[in-house]
Amino acid sequence: DMIMKIRRLNYVVLLFALFTFLFCGKMTVKAEDRSGLTYYVDAEKGNDNESGRSPEEAWKTLEKVNSMLFQPGDTILFKAEGTWEGQLWPKGSGNEENSIIIDRYGEGKDPYIKGNMDQGAAVYLYNQQYWEINHLEITNNATVKGDRQGICFENQDAGILKHIYVKNCNIHDVTGVEITTGVGSSKCNGGIVGKITTQNPSTGEGAVKSKWEDIIIDGNSVKDLGREGIYFYSYWSIRWGLEEPNAGEYYPSTQVIVSNNKVENVDGDGIVITCCDGALVEHNYVRGANSRPNGKYHAGVWMWSSDNCVFRYNEVCETKTTLDGMAFDFDNCTTGNIYEYNYSHDNEGGFILLCSSNRSSDNIVRYNLSVNDGCVANSQVIMMYGTNTYDVSFYNNTFIYGNTPFVRQAHQSSGDNASNISFKNNIIFKTEGNENLETIGCTYDYNNYCGVQAVTMDKHAIIGNPMFMAEGEGVEKYKIRDVSPCIDAGVVIEDNGEYDYWGNILYNGQPDVGFEEHGCKAENIASIAEISANFYGDEVKRLKDGVYNTVNPSELWTTWEENIPLGGNTGVITLKWQEKHPIREITMYHYTDTISAFPESVLFYSKEDNEKLIEYVSNEPEEVYSEDGKNLYAVTYEFTNDLNTDNIKIVLQTTENERHSVGLSEIIIPEGRL
Repeated sequence: DMIMKIRRLNYVVLLFALFTFLFCGKMTVKAEDRSGLTYYVDAEKGNDNESGRSPEEAWKTLEKVNSMLFQPGDTILFKAEGTWEGQLWPKGSGNEENSIIIDRYGEGKDPYIKGNMDQGAAVYLYNQQYWEINHLEITNNATVKGDRQGICFENQDAGILKHIYVKNCNIHDVTGVEITTGVGSSKCNGGIVGKITTQNPSTGEGAVKSKWEDIIIDGNSVKDLGREGIYFYSYWSIRWGLEEPNAGEYYPSTQVIVSNNKVENVDGDGIVITCCDGALVEHNYVRGANSRPNGKYHAGVWMWSSDNCVFRYNEVCETKTTLDGMAFDFDNCTTGNIYEYNYSHDNEGGFILLCSSNRSSDNIVRYNLSVNDGCVANSQVIMMYGTNTYDVSFYNNTFIYGNTPFVRQAHQSSGDNASNISFKNNIIFKTEGNENLETIGCTYDYNNYCGVQAVTMDKHAIIGNPMFMAEGEGVEKYKIRDVSPCIDAGVVIEDNGEYDYWGNILYNGQPDVGFEEHGCKAENIASIAEISANFYGDEVKRLKDGVYNTVNPSELWTTWEENIPLGGNTGVITLKWQEKHPIREITMYHYTDTISAFPESVLFYSKEDNEKLIEYVSNEPEEVYSEDGKNLYAVTYEFTNDLNTDNIKIVLQTTENERHSVGLSEIIIPEGRL
């Protein structure tokens, strides 16, 4: 009996020791029965033995943070100006009601996570969800290139994971792998990477279909790094005969947003969306992608095996080389996607690539501006190839380019050509040389051609100078003048997105050609409720609402001249709005036989101040049209102070016995004031 008791005692001691070993000795992640706590981390004055729950009791190291199992609603705050070396990999997940948040506290520079990893990410999440990462500076530098990331969140066989937000981080100097092949996991290094993997990709054994939902990458700076800027990868990409090694059946991520990021000087691609449905990529600036391609192919902003994605309001510039070197790309297995309202310029490989060995169809390119794309030898503005590339619609874009082809079928000799590529309502403006446009696989109608031969199949071609403003900075220069032949010269496009590049509502009369619907005002600018005029005692009954923001000389001559008699009296125009609005300036168009017939005086009044005279500065008249002795001049009157009124009365006094017509244009409401 004594022996049995000793054995039982030893057995209990052994169990206790085993329990202690398993649950104490090896458990480095600590969980507490609580949620919604705030933790502070101070690299200089912190102490890992403290509670971490106040600035005075802050933790010190990443190791301490990484050892914790955080709960929904927790917040981890790193002190500004602090530097930590190594990997930040906090554990735990939030939930639908409460995310876990990483952010900063204190004044000064953002907290600095200095990865210096042999491989892997400086900031990492693995099979976690409901995390928000904010205001960190991150590097992951090394002397030898390797598989490294600034921030990486990974879903490996975890099914659907949700809500990963990365906002306002500064990621730079990540030494990623430069010499790789393929589109998939081989590109998973660089600035910000979201990847979906499986444990056994070569066999697929044990693989669980997985994807992301509700991902936002917003307001980050990503620059000076190896391989990708912002990149999404998924193992679950196979469809339509796509031959991608080590991949599973298509299972797209949803609710993915990439916005307001600045990506500069990256070895490879700027922003890439793969295996997504309905992703939104907007308001990003990408400069200098593909800076060090080393024989591999990259572009600025593009998609792969994705549907129904929208890329809009992005500026992409200075993408390097002709490998691929374009701003944009509809790549393999892409349908129902849209590039709209983007500004692309000085990309060596061109504006866009259309390519697919499987299927790329039913995609749209509309209301974009492309300037000087394809600006090196052996390039083009638009490259396309692949018999499975078809049904792509280009409409209402403005292309300005130099001595390079507009469209090139890359595989024409083999017959592997794209088909049913439609061009309508575009301005195609070539600044150097001449060109017969590519017609294989392409159709043209209602386009403006300048510097190129109009395509014979275009039965509604507009031939000649589109008459750009050629004033102002950047995009503003490529607005068209009021006398442009592109005005009202286009064809109606169904499901056109409702707005032009500038936010003007479509259409103002017949559609215009190019990326601007001229004469419209943005939706937040109020239309005039009533406009009337009395010139020299005669009522001008044909003056109507809408004339104030679009002036066509033929309308002026036929509509107003016959209503305005000769001679030296006073003319009055009254504008009324439904409600008060701040007004900054008015541009008036004066049609005269001679400039001497200009009004001797132009006065502005508002009833808001008992008919008080409104002070203004008048710009010099600008001649916008001249024909057969008839001249159209534009004069802008800038008010000294912004008005806030629902009415303006304009009084004009002439002294010459000459015919004189007046039109109104561009009543400017200060931006952001409505």
